[in-house]
Amino acid sequence: MDTMYAAVVLLACIALGELVSSLTRARIPSLLVAMLAMAALTQTGVFPASIAKASMFVGMATIMQPAIMVHMGTLLPIASLKKQWRPIVISVAGMACATLLILLVVGLVFGYGTAVAGTGPLVGGIVSTLLTTEGLTSAGLTTLATIPTLVLMLQALPAMPLTALFLKSHARRLIDSGEVRVERDPDTGAIQLSPEAQAEADRRVLVKLPASIRDNQLVLLFMVVAGGGLAMYLQGLTGVSYSIWGLALGIACVWTGVLPRASLEKASGFSLGMVAIIVVVAVPLMGASLSQIVTSLGAVVLILGVGMVGILIGGAVATKFLGRDLRLGMPVALTAMFGFPGDYLITTEVARTSSDDPEMRKSVQDRILPPMLIGGFTSVSAGSIVIASILVKTL
Repeated sequence: MDTMYAAVVLLACIALGELVSSLTRARIPSLLVAMLAMAALTQTGVFPASIAKASMFVGMATIMQPAIMVHMGTLLPIASLKKQWRPIVISVAGMACATLLILLVVGLVFGYGTAVAGTGPLVGGIVSTLLTTEGLTSAGLTTLATIPTLVLMLQALPAMPLTALFLKSHARRLIDSGEVRVERDPDTGAIQLSPEAQAEADRRVLVKLPASIRDNQLVLLFMVVAGGGLAMYLQGLTGVSYSIWGLALGIACVWTGVLPRASLEKASGFSLGMVAIIVVVAVPLMGASLSQIVTSLGAVVLILGVGMVGILIGGAVATKFLGRDLRLGMPVALTAMFGFPGDYLITTEVARTSSDDPEMRKSVQDRILPPMLIGGFTSVSAGSIVIASILVKTL
């Protein structure tokens, strides 16, 4: 298929998702609409499953995904990071409860092997799915090897709309209660920063970039992509996921002054990078055969249902114990079912539709983005890999 036509078709699906999300004020997440539109076009035979590869977005994602992780680190308000241990507790509680329920309920109905096949992917991402698939194959359970992939493909479908609903309610509460507000000088109308934001603005950095670098989009793009490359190198050196290294490098670069906040956006490279990643996320859904889906559908539906209930129960218990708002605790726990980029996309959609005031939208995003990202990293990038590694050894 021609590269240009393939790119236009996939971009049209993503644009459709954005329009639907905007019209519904984030009640229907754009990522969900885009994934379903891409899957519908390939599953019905309108376009071949190779459309993703033909568009070149898959290759672009290889470069941009580590860079976007660095960019995520530059977004996190440094002053608030010290407070972000609670999302880790909530995420771990949700994963633990989901794991126990799946092993118990699904194990009784379909057998222990099926339960193990679905647990790692449900509370994680691609790495835990690969670990589970390899473990099933090594144990001779090849008939179950399609389950991890199907769980990975479908787990976001029930979780993303519910996450958007909870987050939207939480954002409205933040604004209505005055916890998030934009102060303006009564005489000049100029925005008065919150104490945390003012402290961040006044913070002295080790490196002060000259304007020729700070305002040069191509130089900034190089620096962020180079940071992503360093994150990949550190992954190979240490075995720790590049996503965690990228996040740490982004935070460190903002702290020292090497990179500005929202670096990739200032380099005008973020939107295209996110397009590439969305396409990669949708690839398994576009490539699966209908017979493959139908054969394992019963087990997959039960895994998704039981797992989601477990995540909600565990997350709710931990959230109430910590005295936090359930409308934020539930989305943090649910990030286990979709991780990045879904956690970022849904959060920004909710912030974007929370107010007509750009500064208010930014304030809302600064409050809800850090816990969502950290919750996602805890489950998808770390916890799920540990769970999958342990469970496959029991087969």
